[in-house]
Amino acid sequence: MVAVILLLVKEPLLYVLGANAETIGYATEYFFWIALGAPIIIFSLTPTNLLRTEGSANAAMVGSVLGSIVNIILDPIFIFTFGLGAAGAAIATVLGNVCADIFYAWFVIKRSTILSMKLKGFVLRMDHVKEVLRIGIPGCVTNLMQSIGVTLLNRSLLPYGNEAIAAMGIVSKVTMIVTMIMVGFSFGGQPLYGYLYGAKNHVRMKKTIRFAYTLVCGIALVMSLVIYVFAPQFIHIFMNDPSIVETGAQMLRAMLVGEVFIGFVMVTTCLFQSCGKASGALALSAGRQGYVFFVTLTILGAIAGFTGVIYAQPAADFLTAVLAFVLYKLLLAKELV
Repeated sequence: MVAVILLLVKEPLLYVLGANAETIGYATEYFFWIALGAPIIIFSLTPTNLLRTEGSANAAMVGSVLGSIVNIILDPIFIFTFGLGAAGAAIATVLGNVCADIFYAWFVIKRSTILSMKLKGFVLRMDHVKEVLRIGIPGCVTNLMQSIGVTLLNRSLLPYGNEAIAAMGIVSKVTMIVTMIMVGFSFGGQPLYGYLYGAKNHVRMKKTIRFAYTLVCGIALVMSLVIYVFAPQFIHIFMNDPSIVETGAQMLRAMLVGEVFIGFVMVTTCLFQSCGKASGALALSAGRQGYVFFVTLTILGAIAGFTGVIYAQPAADFLTAVLAFVLYKLLLAKELV
């Protein structure tokens, strides 16, 4: 169903996302294959999280790394050897996810001690569905807001030319290095938060929370400083154009300002999800790249133009971190006294 819907709204959706007459051809080639492979890509998300919950974090990592390696190997083959361009990059991405899905299915069938793909004894209970939705909706909103945030940012950069949008695309890939490491450690703590909260082990819970904030925000700070210093070199890895390298370095340094705040928000969001504080998790999920980002982008873009646009996200990161601190005090801190 997802693939059908995406293919039906392909062209208008691409224009909404920031494509124009110069880029629509490449965007259409890439989008077609990604939309076609959407069910495969979506499927890989489920066993990844289930395996981590079961305690098989290594298996979840192996599947993810396997898919990425296959993607990296196939990218130059499809793009250059077969001359498929943007379409080749998308096909490589889909095939990487196919390999990951095959590995996950094999692991669940052959190695998992708890999970099963058998339908025998399967019962769909409404109380379980409600709990899944309570925890899952904030995560869903987070991913949705990421897409909306990218759309808002691309459209705000359109007046400054395709080079600015291309540079921001590279910046997003570089900052993803920091962000995904933080995601791994933030989500890795979820089972422990849930166990300790359910057991009412408040002393150990508070120690674990302090460790999580220190670790994730510390990683963000150190990695951001390193990338900040070598920003032009990181952009140059992806593009040789001097103007794009210069613009990209400026954008990258702006975005890195918010990474520590992102780490704080991530840990707090995962904490709320694990403790059943759906309202807090939802508020943060919808904030950073949703309503908070929209406000900062509108105000700073109007006041400072291009500079305001590229600093809108770190400003939103800071404000969302403040919101996370306030919500933590209101929703959870009193219970842990």
